Amino acid sequence: MLSPDFSSRPSSPELPAPVFSSASPPCSILPVKRPRTTWVWNHMPDPDPQTQYFNKNTGKPEWRCRYCTRRYATTGGTRAIMEHLKTHNIEENSTREARAINQQASIQNAMDIARENPQKRRRLNESQGESMDPDQLEILYVRWVSACSVSFRMVECPEFRALLFYINKDIDTWLPRSHNTVRDWVVRQYEAQKAKIKASLKRSTTRIHISCDLWSSPNSLAILGIVAHFITGDGELRHVVLALREIDGAHTGENLSPVILDVIVDYGFESNLGFFMMDNASNNDTMMNHLSTRTCITIIWVQS
Repeated sequence: MLSPDFSSRPSSPELPAPVFSSASPPCSILPVKRPRTTWVWNHMPDPDPQTQYFNKNTGKPEWRCRYCTRRYATTGGTRAIMEHLKTHNIEENSTREARAINQQASIQNAMDIARENPQKRRRLNESQGESMDPDQLEILYVRWVSACSVSFRMVECPEFRALLFYINKDIDTWLPRSHNTVRDWVVRQYEAQKAKIKASLKRSTTRIHISCDLWSSPNSLAILGIVAHFITGDGELRHVVLALREIDGAHTGENLSPVILDVIVDYGFESNLGFFMMDNASNNDTMMNHLSTRTCITIIWVQS
């Protein structure tokens, strides 16, 4: 285990937030660009329009279509991209068509995930329930619950079930009546997606860089958000939320560092760490000092 090297630490009494680095530098540094506002960026595979994709052969940035396999270099403007989106009946003002295609893309994504993780299921009544795929139902239901902060007990509400039964009578064949089963669905989907993220991190072509920040949730809980940044084997720049952990006690560096380290070890990339990016709060300095005593990483202080 290496001891932290503070020989390069500035003499100024006001120190900036430290940058946490492995012994060797990361593979690449991406320039900071202005946020993308043109509507074509909303039709890439990743819902975040700021996601950057790179051509695997040339290394140059490119635009990728969400609805097919076409790709366009971004250095030539967006006119060609707009013309391509017209082949999918998508234009800047076609909100109805775009919404329908986005919904279909979400359903298609659920179908793909369902094929990757089929589950054994028991029918809840005598009906065959052939009009719907129970694996897709689980994925879409869990997404709705998590995106809209819906109570698990909603599935037990008679009025809600009556609405779903009106839409499709096979719902009673596959949708559980207990909130405990819905909880099991959420945990299962969480573990499945977490496993995919772990696999993606292992295939990263760069070191894994971390950004983190502490904030208060609407119900006044102190939450530490931890995000990983890396480039995949396909040249795609990815930003992945690793954890949102509630912090008990004082928000000191000593209290935060074990939480950060636990997440890093859990995802298994402690030997492939890159930089840490944080604000200049003094507890971040203390947190990095404590992390350095628990890992084989050297701290490099950068004066802004």
